[in-house]
Amino acid sequence: MLNFRVEYRQRTVELVLEEGSTVGEIKRILETELAVPVSKMQLKGWKSGDVSDSTLLRSLHLPKNNSLYVLTPDLASTASTSTNSALQDSLNQNFLLVINHREAQRDYNLNFPGSRTIQEMTLALSGISYPCHHLSVCRRSSPATEPTEECSDVHMISDSEGDDFEDASEFGVDDSEMFGVGSSSCRKSPMMPENSENEADALLHFTAEFSSRYGESHPMFFIGSLEAASQEAFYGKARDVRTFLIYQFPLLLIVMGKRTSNEVLNVIQGNTTLDELMMRLMGAVEIFTAQQQEDIKDEDEREAREMVKREQDEAYRLSLEADRKKREAQEKEEAEQVRLERMRKEQEEEKEAIRLSLEQALPPEPEEEAGEQISKLRIRTPSGEFLERRFLGSCKLQVLFDFVASKGFPFEEFKLLTTFPRRNVSGKRVP
Repeated sequence: MLNFRVEYRQRTVELVLEEGSTVGEIKRILETELAVPVSKMQLKGWKSGDVSDSTLLRSLHLPKNNSLYVLTPDLASTASTSTNSALQDSLNQNFLLVINHREAQRDYNLNFPGSRTIQEMTLALSGISYPCHHLSVCRRSSPATEPTEECSDVHMISDSEGDDFEDASEFGVDDSEMFGVGSSSCRKSPMMPENSENEADALLHFTAEFSSRYGESHPMFFIGSLEAASQEAFYGKARDVRTFLIYQFPLLLIVMGKRTSNEVLNVIQGNTTLDELMMRLMGAVEIFTAQQQEDIKDEDEREAREMVKREQDEAYRLSLEADRKKREAQEKEEAEQVRLERMRKEQEEEKEAIRLSLEQALPPEPEEEAGEQISKLRIRTPSGEFLERRFLGSCKLQVLFDFVASKGFPFEEFKLLTTFPRRNVSGKRVP
């Protein structure tokens, strides 16, 4: 019996199955427990990689206790499509940006479609000067709401004079504003919503929000638990092993599977510059690639050894099979010879019994001086020997046949011929 602990979103299902069961039977049980169709379900966490529904659990050589997880990419795709649809509606709307120049006590109203980025605004036409500007940016309230607007300051520093400022706190900016967690009602929706029903929905929202902010070119986000991500990244063929990154504000952890263990390859702080970040990522990739090539080489050598061993085992098995068949054929031949010999002996014993019975049933040989007519017959056998006996003239021809048969020449195997003229008298058993 094998124990399975299957995770799906916030649920955990405990299963116990015989090792003779199939992967498809696990999915059918999970379909009842999780209300997820088998066709939409991907069962992950197998140490041997992806398996088919018809695979026997016995063939996977599993331990007694196993941890698996369920992915539903088709269902996730539906949720992502809904989120992207809402995002597309937002991009098609027009926004009014109100920029307040506090020193000049002057407002600038700029209209932009939702798909336009902040960098594309033409600020030179507004008459503001460098290097630092206190701008208040917020979305105009709808007519149905109260005209109360909360705005946050956005500080802009020119490239030419930016070196003069070492700390953003000189301009009254706190750390929360630098990291985008200010109290402004004008900021974008959170990356991870607080009202998500489960982890998967939150991660789907995060992926959609990240794509809307920074474009579709981004790392692949794993929808699932940390344990499931570890199973997906580290267990399988060496060529399929990957690193994965864990973001936990304000740290970025690069985790790599190293043969039988996992290790944190690098920890990147939140204040790291872009160039340093790229260098660390490239260094991690180089270390991982070197380790992966070594693991691939070891795995190929191990598989080659296992292949040679399998071929030797197969050759040995075929040799044993050939010897077994040869031995069985020899035993069969010997048994057939014994059977034939036994049949031959039984036939000989039967013939001998018939011969003796015929010999005992023969009438006594008459004397030469008997008063009746006597015939003396001389019979040559195939070996050249002669059989001689006297018979009464009144005897039937069958007595002659019985005499010949009693000497070992039964009627079924031999014919009785006259010398001249040559006639076959065997057919005249009845006188």
